[in-house]
Amino acid sequence: MSLRARVYSRGSRFAATVAAGRGPRFAAVCAGPALALLVAGCHSQSSTSSMKPDPKAGAKATALAAAADNRCTQLLTSGLDMLKPGNMGISAQEQQVVDALNNWAGECGKSTASPANDPPAAKGATPTTTAKDAGVGASGAGASTTSASGGANVDTFADLYDLGDIEHIRDSWLVKDLGTAAVKAEPTDLERAVALFDLAVRTVALNNAGDPELPQTVYDILVIGRGTAEDRAWLFGELLRQAGIDAVIVRPNAGADTTAKTPDVKAAPTANKSPSGAEPRWLVGALVDKQVYLFDPTLGWPIPSPDDKGITPTVRQPATLAQAAAHDELLRKLDVSPEKKYPLKASDLKSVKVEIITSGRYSEPRIKRIESFLAGSRSVVVYTPLADVGARPGLRSRVENGGAGSWKKEDVSVWDYPDRQLAAVHHLGDQTKIVHDAFWLPFEGPVEFEFDPKSMQFKIAQGTTITSLKGGKPARPQAGAIPAPGEENDRVEVRHDSRLQLKARIAQLQGDFPQAIRKYLTVQLDELPDKLVLPEDIQERAKSLPPDKRPQGPLAIETPKREFFMNFRAAEDAKFWMGVCQLEQHEMAAAAETFEAYIRRYSQGGVGTWIIQAAYLRSLTLAEMKKFALAVQAARQLADALPENDFRRPTFELLGERWRSARDAAKPTSSTASATPDKSATEKTNTEKASAEKPTAEKSATEKPAAKPNTP
Repeated sequence: MSLRARVYSRGSRFAATVAAGRGPRFAAVCAGPALALLVAGCHSQSSTSSMKPDPKAGAKATALAAAADNRCTQLLTSGLDMLKPGNMGISAQEQQVVDALNNWAGECGKSTASPANDPPAAKGATPTTTAKDAGVGASGAGASTTSASGGANVDTFADLYDLGDIEHIRDSWLVKDLGTAAVKAEPTDLERAVALFDLAVRTVALNNAGDPELPQTVYDILVIGRGTAEDRAWLFGELLRQAGIDAVIVRPNAGADTTAKTPDVKAAPTANKSPSGAEPRWLVGALVDKQVYLFDPTLGWPIPSPDDKGITPTVRQPATLAQAAAHDELLRKLDVSPEKKYPLKASDLKSVKVEIITSGRYSEPRIKRIESFLAGSRSVVVYTPLADVGARPGLRSRVENGGAGSWKKEDVSVWDYPDRQLAAVHHLGDQTKIVHDAFWLPFEGPVEFEFDPKSMQFKIAQGTTITSLKGGKPARPQAGAIPAPGEENDRVEVRHDSRLQLKARIAQLQGDFPQAIRKYLTVQLDELPDKLVLPEDIQERAKSLPPDKRPQGPLAIETPKREFFMNFRAAEDAKFWMGVCQLEQHEMAAAAETFEAYIRRYSQGGVGTWIIQAAYLRSLTLAEMKKFALAVQAARQLADALPENDFRRPTFELLGERWRSARDAAKPTSSTASATPDKSATEKTNTEKASAEKPTAEKSATEKPAAKPNTP
């Protein structure tokens, strides 16, 4: 039995057996549109060939075929609806989705042969694991294995969907939703690429240097919102894919001059850590109009082009690989100082190796089979094979021919980071599993407590409880249940929205910011105290006790630590993400105020996990509002809050210099200086005065330069 077979229920396995031709004979012959044979003579004798056609039988066969088509549509629609990011893992369990799609595949779906040049799947390994990683030889999708029934040596489950498949489709859907607004707002592919890069930088906050290593899927990266430079690059590549743009990792080619470059050039770290600023780093290349535009996910900047004047809040015009390789002054724009130079030089980019940003799921025939049904409102890119398909160039061919002469075919390979991460997520060690669960704990809540007078304990409220005012027993409502006549006004509903934090985060990532903000406000109100006070009737009873037994103060029970931590972290994340929602809606003043309020509260004691990212986004909102003096001050204080060797510090130092140039460029000329007050100078004076009178929020961050997230 293949490894993939182990995740299916009996219902989906039976459907797949029928689809593979190993079920009952009538199913193989009479299924689908061929149901007419079942009526016209699927079990008839040879003498029936002389009989006249029966018009009623033909009409009945047509009706049966239509009914079969309707069932197929229902099965697929049900599976895809459960697969949506707002449903899967919330209102629909993963196993339900797997079974629904496999029932559709067994009854209706037709297997699509893999293109001849597609790389073979690895025998005995998940599709996200290469043959090399699995430690076994590669084989085709129909590799010989023992079937579930122990009979024929054929892979019964070659065409079945597994958990990785549905996660791949769900994640692609969520990535597309995230980038839709940016894609629609920009007129050209290059401008879309820049907007999507900025979006990836805002979405993924870089880990602190001492944070624990944690492998993540794209879904983890999106929902948790933290990761490495590699995670940013991966998300950026997925955003570009949904926009129809190919993406690659660009590395200096150490093999071009082994004597000079081997000691200096290092591969990107395989561990889940961002590279330090001391080593020549890799870049992400976006292939647009037969050019390769460069982006640095560690710095959070595109490489500036010759046309970039340095006066916009962020770089809007990225350089091409050809420009950066020919003009070292473009890279020198990223030098913080003569002593702190940007780690890449033009000579590093004259010979490069490129790695295609993709994963094994994009070449799976099973994914190709379902892609044709993902159209209209469900439209999403889930199948981009490496190999050519007929006259259509595959991803490898497009990259090999898309470098404008900057690389050779032998310099092109596949970036293994996505597949390694996907495989590692399903094989977490004990300690890593603890950290993983801690990151996901806030998304299980927030929870509410209800007091149980029988046990005299607080219990977690579960869902919606309906209590009859006539003294009836509390009941849990069925989905879509309608109250009986006369009961509409005879009940009390106590509502608790399960997994509210996750629903809010998904709504945010899908671009429904008003709904996300409403839910985030509720999450913040659900933050628990360290002690839960008992109800008033219990307090009154305590007053009747003798004075020597009467408690001092109100009766209370200590809040369980797990639930206290869950709600505290959920409320903290909600506060930060509210500011992000406001920023994405271009409500800059409100966003700056929310970020400042977050910093004020959570910088105390170093408990905030988003202090650096919140301060960065606040400074960015100030720059977008053209309050460059305030933005410069915020960037400078943020840089000072980080250790000198922190790989994130150059980003804020360079932003401070950029915004200073923008402030100076916005000053009036000498001919108008006497007639027009210098708003920038006045703004700076007011800022310095305010800074002297009262410490700013960023000053608090400065006092705690290397606060580590409070993870259990």
